[in-house]
Amino acid sequence: MSTSGGSGDECRIRPRVAAVLSLIFPGMGQVYNGDYGRAFIMFFSWILAFAALTLKVGYILLPAVYLWSSFNAYRVSRLIHCEG
Repeated sequence: MSTSGGSGDECRIRPRVAAVLSLIFPGMGQVYNGDYGRAFIMFFSWILAFAALTLKVGYILLPAVYLWSSFNAYRVSRLIHCEG
């Protein structure tokens, strides 16, 4: 049971790091988690949202991609490091 306490400490740190990394740059938190497929999807979504700035819809899409990427990185990190 002592390993459970150690992983509990680990769980509080890693998901937050993944979320912050994704807020800095979408997909970076997924790379931190080792989820390269999702990292590519997040990065590609960021490129499309950035390009959509010319259509003004990007002003909604770009923050949405950042938040989606951050939330996904946090959730997947919790699944990997807390329950795995």
